[in-house]
Amino acid sequence: MCPLCFCKTRWGSRLADGWMKTSWRFGLCFKGASDQMYLLSKTGISIYRQRMEQVVNFTRTTSHRISSIQNAGPSFIASNSGKNLMWLFLAVVAFCSSLGSLRAEEEEAAVFFKFYSFYQSKWKIEEEKEGKKETYTAECYGSAGGCNIYVGKGETSVWGYNPKTRQWTGVGQLDKGSRYVMAISRPAGPKFKPGMVFTFTGTIWHADGQINYVTGKQTCVDANTLRDVVTGTDQDGKAIPKVIKTYKRIK
Repeated sequence: MCPLCFCKTRWGSRLADGWMKTSWRFGLCFKGASDQMYLLSKTGISIYRQRMEQVVNFTRTTSHRISSIQNAGPSFIASNSGKNLMWLFLAVVAFCSSLGSLRAEEEEAAVFFKFYSFYQSKWKIEEEKEGKKETYTAECYGSAGGCNIYVGKGETSVWGYNPKTRQWTGVGQLDKGSRYVMAISRPAGPKFKPGMVFTFTGTIWHADGQINYVTGKQTCVDANTLRDVVTGTDQDGKAIPKVIKTYKRIK
């Protein structure tokens, strides 16, 4: 039986009108007829219609999906991918900013350390307090971490750059259990010069509970001499004894 038109003629046999029973690309069967017309196979037509309907339906479905994606795109991006992209962008910006900030802090810390390396030496110190004078020695040396370490009579302190206040800051331990935190003004130039005046401000906590708020005015006399005047008050606002120190570099 012909699978296309369901006639009972076998494939390859000759029809009454002289045509050979063969298939064609569109499912046409040259079935015997006096007018020798091409007859369309019902099966071919059905298949053709089904294919066309599938194509049309697929096109419509695809079109609707594209339209839905296009319409939902902005909200989808804003609610999901857009948010993720935004957070990623902000994270990258923050990371780059932090790197730039760290680099700037490192550069400024290096400037401070180079400037205050002036103190790195052995010193002979003459101290005057309440009419009494005393002479002793101390030493300040630099560390690989960019700090100054000071060791003198009754005092050990570490000085370095504070990125929060952008000041050269020292933390010290004194005799009898006292301790202090002190900060010095920013560098006034590329290096120490005679006539420069530096201001130290800080707090001293004593073991007996007393607190002193002190201010030191230090003057650079020359490349090897410093003069320091320290004044302040206690927690009740009462003035504490003034201390005058003269530092002379030991060569």
